[in-house]
Amino acid sequence: MKCVIFIRKDLNLISVLNKIPKAIEMRALIFKDEESFPDDYENLKKKYNIISHDEFLEKVNIFKNDNIDYIFSYFYQRKIEDSILNIAKKGGINIHPAPLPYYRGVGTYALCILEELDFWAVSAHYMDNDFDNGKIIKVNKFSIDKLNETYSSLEEKTRIEAQKLFIFILENAISDTIKIQENTEKIYFKNIKYLSRKGISEMKIISSDDTSDMINKKIRAFWAPPFSGATLKIGFEEYTLVNRVILEKIKRGEEI
Repeated sequence: MKCVIFIRKDLNLISVLNKIPKAIEMRALIFKDEESFPDDYENLKKKYNIISHDEFLEKVNIFKNDNIDYIFSYFYQRKIEDSILNIAKKGGINIHPAPLPYYRGVGTYALCILEELDFWAVSAHYMDNDFDNGKIIKVNKFSIDKLNETYSSLEEKTRIEAQKLFIFILENAISDTIKIQENTEKIYFKNIKYLSRKGISEMKIISSDDTSDMINKKIRAFWAPPFSGATLKIGFEEYTLVNRVILEKIKRGEEI
């Protein structure tokens, strides 16, 4: 089975690539841009055809004749154009690190913590011309600690579950057994939520009206070093907050 995979550079990259079934013929491994190429680029390019998104876009007409079965998107952070999706005979599938159709966009881990959910999920869906939209294939739920989870800890748990789901989808693609989930489980959220990068920046600001409980939730919800977390503005300066619980965990060498 021939495919093209759009993937994000992160610490779990090698682990994901090592688990891709041998029956998969990967025609290209695409990263957002050259700055996003993996740290082990020189070694990986000996095995994979690694190119940037824009370069692939320029060569899309060449890949049209390559008999591509699927386009896969795994933790990718850029919208994939229709001109790319259309080259795949069987469509494009995205692995999204949140429960669909309810949580779309970026920074959804923060919403999960702020809304005190006791579970989270990863989703697989066919891609269309809208972001994080399309027919849902599978949603895998897993339990979380709603009182202690941080953005970073939830992200790590989600990556583990997403990797399992991605390999499951690849195996089903090989056997041609991918099916639409006709009866998507009702999770009973009130609204479909889409969080933009601007929205994240606004949500992490500490307000004078915030209770101590809300401040601590914001600290956990945006704790993702080395990025700035819950932010206190004083004049023109912004400061990231940390609470005693996180400091104690750092002192003990625990994962946060």
